[in-house]
Amino acid sequence: DSHDISEAAKAIGAMRAGHFCLLEHAGIKFSEMNVMYMCGASGTYVDAMKARDVGLIPPSSTEIYQYGNTSLAMATDILKDPELLDTLQDIANSIRANHIMFAKDPVFSQIYLQELGFWDEGMSLEEYNANNAAEGIQELPKPRGRANVHRVVTRDIQDLGEKGLTIVHDIGTELVGKMEGCTGCGKCVKECPEHTLSISDDKTITVKTKNCLGTACYRCQMSCPSKVYKYADLKLV
Repeated sequence: DSHDISEAAKAIGAMRAGHFCLLEHAGIKFSEMNVMYMCGASGTYVDAMKARDVGLIPPSSTEIYQYGNTSLAMATDILKDPELLDTLQDIANSIRANHIMFAKDPVFSQIYLQELGFWDEGMSLEEYNANNAAEGIQELPKPRGRANVHRVVTRDIQDLGEKGLTIVHDIGTELVGKMEGCTGCGKCVKECPEHTLSISDDKTITVKTKNCLGTACYRCQMSCPSKVYKYADLKLV
């Protein structure tokens, strides 16, 4: 719905503001930024052309390489050759880094405001670019033509090895506990998006760790009408 689109636009707008920020500080024009490398989930499963159209990658990208999970690939290489870590550290030490704090950067703030206006308030691209020009910032070009998309991998783990891959879906552990003041109303159970939480007759709360480790939504805790549910108080058994 429109709310979901608005929330997604905030994330996309932050990405585009980041593109602008880095290009402006480096003194590079969008027209000079033709090659884009996509890694992680974006480098494996995301449609690169749609990503360019909505703003996840710069609109000037004409050559797009999707490399997949590069962190996992690097971990594999280091495991095979531990001395590679020293080589990588030497490379890191040789790079001259200029850290840009987006939260304090005026270019980022300017672009993000335009993004909110563009997505939520009906601002035209012409107005968007005019406002940026007034601040001495380059204009945002429109995507043109179809980029050459190079899909280097087709899945997270490209080579599964001789024995293949086995996924353990249930490691058999649970988080269990009782909350003082719990009425057993079941609101937390209903709010759990993974359907992994249950409450017994004696008000013992059980969370199956295969689906939740308490690192994301906390809907169970936030929905407690008595405000006594504390996820951190659950114990692993």
